[in-house]
Amino acid sequence: MQLYLIRHGQSENNARPEHLRVEDAELTELGHQQAQHLAPWFATLELDRLFCSPFRRTLQTAWPLTEQSGLEVEIKVELHEVGGCVAGPGGDDLVGRPGITGDQLRADFPGYRVPDVIDDHGWWKSQSNETAPQLHARVEKLFRWTIQEFADGDQKIGFMMHADITHHLLSEVAGVTSDRLERVLYNTAVTRLTIGHDSLVMDIYNSISHLPMSMVSR
Repeated sequence: MQLYLIRHGQSENNARPEHLRVEDAELTELGHQQAQHLAPWFATLELDRLFCSPFRRTLQTAWPLTEQSGLEVEIKVELHEVGGCVAGPGGDDLVGRPGITGDQLRADFPGYRVPDVIDDHGWWKSQSNETAPQLHARVEKLFRWTIQEFADGDQKIGFMMHADITHHLLSEVAGVTSDRLERVLYNTAVTRLTIGHDSLVMDIYNSISHLPMSMVSR
């Protein structure tokens, strides 16, 4: 299988200082333009499945991809960014928020497949900030599920996700050493893993070949 890890377009939080960031930022105008440039490049790949984090910035980035390809976007909570849906200045002051609800998802993103776990209490359900052990367990579970579901075939699978969770997935369970990872991924950057039951190769990393230089951001 080929697994494509795609970072979202520039979000309002990416363009703000940390103390002004919100729990579920949308894309900036530049972020929407980046997604539009990503879509035709991805359409040529003919993905078999596209899974998406439940944050708005990833949901919005996936929209042009599904419009061009006709591929159904499947929301997968486990792809959310490190920490979860929380607000506050940081540290012990972070407060859990519900996250977008199932009804909001179906209204704002018609055609996306919404799992039953996302209900009227949102997808994060106002939990506290994700701990390091919880993060590690989530990443291991996600990778194990991916291998079990797809490693035997030659399918092309897309994960629309975030920078920090991508790095954790690559380093903690995919075995990519830290010296091969850049500190920050570009917005809409693409990383590809080619995976078999006994092999894993990272053959594309942090690629933004679909973007003009004037649209590059982190």
